[in-house]
Amino acid sequence: MLSGIKGHRRVVVASTDLYHQGEPCPNYLVVVNGWVGTRVMLDDGTWHMPDFALPGALLGVQAVAGAVMTHSAICLTTVTVCPLPRQRLDDLIATNPQLALRLAHLAACREARLQDHFVNVSGRGARERVAHLLMELFHRIRHRPPSSGDSVQLPLTLAHMGEALNLTDVHLSRMLAILRVQKVASFFRHRLDILDAPAFTRAAGFGSDTGLFEDELPAAPLRKRTAQLNVCH
Repeated sequence: MLSGIKGHRRVVVASTDLYHQGEPCPNYLVVVNGWVGTRVMLDDGTWHMPDFALPGALLGVQAVAGAVMTHSAICLTTVTVCPLPRQRLDDLIATNPQLALRLAHLAACREARLQDHFVNVSGRGARERVAHLLMELFHRIRHRPPSSGDSVQLPLTLAHMGEALNLTDVHLSRMLAILRVQKVASFFRHRLDILDAPAFTRAAGFGSDTGLFEDELPAAPLRKRTAQLNVCH
């Protein structure tokens, strides 16, 4: 359905914003490769990162057409995105109920995940908060529960995780050390090692519902030459 309206895939280098809080973005963006963080700046100048977008995610969704973005989207790694012109996609949705239903499903998945993030930050202690985020990211990469001995690469810094969890780097480092000493899980140099999967699951307070991640699917391989461009400017 989208093949007739999608733009050329574009490569955007790490630390570049795909779009900015308070500015319009003319395109929806499908993340093909790489990791993106959605960030909100408060009036005091502090940043908070309510979610991460992985391959398969749809960015740039607005509640009202023409409104400015309520958050920024920063590339945490080099990212490949496929832009979908907003007006053309909106016109396509109006005549394709199946596509409209799919996009509504994507929005519901993301809303559920954001609610889960709010509960995690506001309702759990620091150790459990860290474990919950690491468990979520494992699910989103592997699409299954972890087993003892599993490992995955997470291209996140302590600063990224601190923005997501509302923890300082020092506090976050202390909680990661506790999980490591307790032989639950280890996160070091972007590598997450699952030391004791049952204990990790208990610490994370994580259920078996994977509906929070069904908006992200493995992306198709690149087939066209791409260019390094900022997608909204």
